[in-house]
Amino acid sequence: QRYVISLLYFSLGGENWNSNNWMVGEECGTTEGTEWEGLSCNEMGEIRALFLGMVHLTIFNECYQHSLEIFTDNINAIGTLPDEIGQFIKMENLIMKNNPGITGKIPGTIGQLRALKQLGLYGNSLFGEIPRELYSASSLTYVNLGNNVLSGPLAQRIQKLTNLRELILSNNMFTGLIHIGRMVNTNLEYIGLDNNKFSGMIQSFIGELSDLRYFNVDNNKLTGSLPARITSLEHLGEVLRSTNLLSTDSPVFVSETLSLNNNRIRGSIPSDIANMQSLEYLSLGNNKLKGSLPDALGQLQNLSKFTTNPIQIRLY
Repeated sequence: QRYVISLLYFSLGGENWNSNNWMVGEECGTTEGTEWEGLSCNEMGEIRALFLGMVHLTIFNECYQHSLEIFTDNINAIGTLPDEIGQFIKMENLIMKNNPGITGKIPGTIGQLRALKQLGLYGNSLFGEIPRELYSASSLTYVNLGNNVLSGPLAQRIQKLTNLRELILSNNMFTGLIHIGRMVNTNLEYIGLDNNKFSGMIQSFIGELSDLRYFNVDNNKLTGSLPARITSLEHLGEVLRSTNLLSTDSPVFVSETLSLNNNRIRGSIPSDIANMQSLEYLSLGNNKLKGSLPDALGQLQNLSKFTTNPIQIRLY
C-alpha cells in the first residue's frame, strides 16, 4: 500500500505540490492528525479515501504581522495516474479535482475498485475514452469526470452501475448516442451531459428514470423533440437543453427552470404552458417562434424571469 501511494506521489510530481506531508511518517498515522494529508484509512490501516483537492495554506504576512489562511483546489499536481491505483481495493472515495496538470488516460484498473462509491476526476486535463473496465466498479454512486478533454461514446455498459445516482460528464468531447435505455436499471437522480458532442434523439426511456431530478444536455447535437414520457417524472426539478437541434412538439412539464435557447423550435408558445405552475425561469431565445404571447403566461404565479429575445413575438 505504501509503495502504491508513494508511486502515485511521484507520478503526480508530489515534490512540487503546494502543501503536503506525504513521505513523512506512516501514511495512515498512529495518532490523530498525523496521517498523510488527503488520505483516510479504515480501522485496519487500509486506505479508504483519497482526496487531492482543497488545500489549506497558512501564509504569514510580515508587514501586517498576521497569518492569512488560503484555501485552494489546485495542489499543483502534474503527471499521470499510474495503473497501480487499482490496488487500493478497499478504497471507497477517489477525488482528484481541479488540477489541469493531471493528464493522460483514466486507468482501466480503477474498475478493480469494487468498493469504490465516489469517483471525482473533474477539472483536470484527462483525455481519451472512459475505459470499459470502469463500469465494473459496481458500487459507484457518484461519477464526475467533467471539465476534461475526454472523448468517445458513453458505453452501453453503464447499465452495470446499478447504484449510480449522479453522472456528470459536462464540458468534454463525448460523442454518440445517450443510451437512456441502458440507464433504467440505475438510480440516477442527476445527469449532467452538457457541452459535449452527443447526437441523436433523447430516448423515451427517460420516462422510466423515476428518481431523476436534474437533466442537462445543453450544447450538444441532439435532434428531435423531448419525449412526452418525461412528464411522468414527478421529481424532475430542472431540465436544460438549449443549443441543440431539438424541435417540434416538445411536451410541457412541471419544472423550476425551462431553458430552450438556441434550438429549432417553431410555431407559437402553447397555452398548455399554464400547467407549469412551479416554473420560475423561462427562456426561449434564438428559436423560430412567432405569434403573440399566450394569456396563460399570466397564470404562472411563480414565474420571475422570462427571456424571449431575439424571437419574433408580438407584445400586446
